[in-house]
Amino acid sequence: MGLLDLPNELLLAIKAHIDPADLLTHACYHQLCERTEACYDDSAAEPGFWRALVRANGLGLHALEGDSERTWVRVGVQCAEHAWTCREGACGVARLEDNRKLMQDTAKEWSEWDFGRAVSPEESYAAWRRCIAANPLLGRLSFNSNFPVPFHAESELSRQVAKCAFIRQQNLSGWSHDDLLASHPIALRSFATFPFLTHFKTLSFDNEDFGSYRLQAENEHGITVHDYLITLSKILGKRMSCDQLDEFMDWANNMPKDREDIFPSTWGHRDVLKAASRVGSWFQLMNWTGITTGSRIREGGPYFMTWFEYKELAEDAREHLATYKFARRCTVVDDVPVP
Repeated sequence: MGLLDLPNELLLAIKAHIDPADLLTHACYHQLCERTEACYDDSAAEPGFWRALVRANGLGLHALEGDSERTWVRVGVQCAEHAWTCREGACGVARLEDNRKLMQDTAKEWSEWDFGRAVSPEESYAAWRRCIAANPLLGRLSFNSNFPVPFHAESELSRQVAKCAFIRQQNLSGWSHDDLLASHPIALRSFATFPFLTHFKTLSFDNEDFGSYRLQAENEHGITVHDYLITLSKILGKRMSCDQLDEFMDWANNMPKDREDIFPSTWGHRDVLKAASRVGSWFQLMNWTGITTGSRIREGGPYFMTWFEYKELAEDAREHLATYKFARRCTVVDDVPVP
């Protein structure tokens, strides 16, 4: 007698013994056959089952998606299927495991919070010093030069930023089509912070007042990495003048203050201006290390600052520009990128 020969009562019993946070096993069991899929049909007995399961793995809906059980099932199965084939260490099974650990650690800090809702600005403002952790995945991301057009509708920005943002490979420069977040739904759907928030503000880099927090990410289901990138996409393509470039250098206190510390001595003034012409250029000139909460408490919710670290640039500015304009051919074998 095989598994599928068992009576429905035993199939339900098997499902009941699967860890409620084990997305991969639940998705596999759900997809096995019509009879095992039917084990998940009793929404009255287990309301919000898939919502809780997906969120327990640190994944959420995009802001424009409807909050229905059918949507959560689709997202859960889609991410599980991707995890089974994804070799990227910042996505796939590794990302699910890291997210799940972050969710568990957050639940210990926020004992009164459950995964059934996102944390509001009022709640996070009252207790943000306790623990609001940014997803470390953000520190692995960068952008190619196909910056989104900010005046497009948000649905179009969503598509554009997923083809602009990519996962940096430690031993390779630039990007490949395999690195684009459009190819990594788990990374895109991962929550940007833990606990996941309905709103938060971040620095705008708009060169008018670098100390102000002008951009606001929003998602009533919980802000995901994708939501945050859509927020950033509204400024990535903005041009920077010479004065704005100097102001940016002064403002970014985590960067080397001397321009020569960032740009190779072989770069001329024209090279610098061309390579740093847009806000998004700084995600190429330096390594983005993620976001952290600001040092001052302000009303309206948590505020996040964007941080960078120095990286070595190509001696030839043209090589640097081409690296982010054109994709390299690359595949990943056993988590090792092979050009």
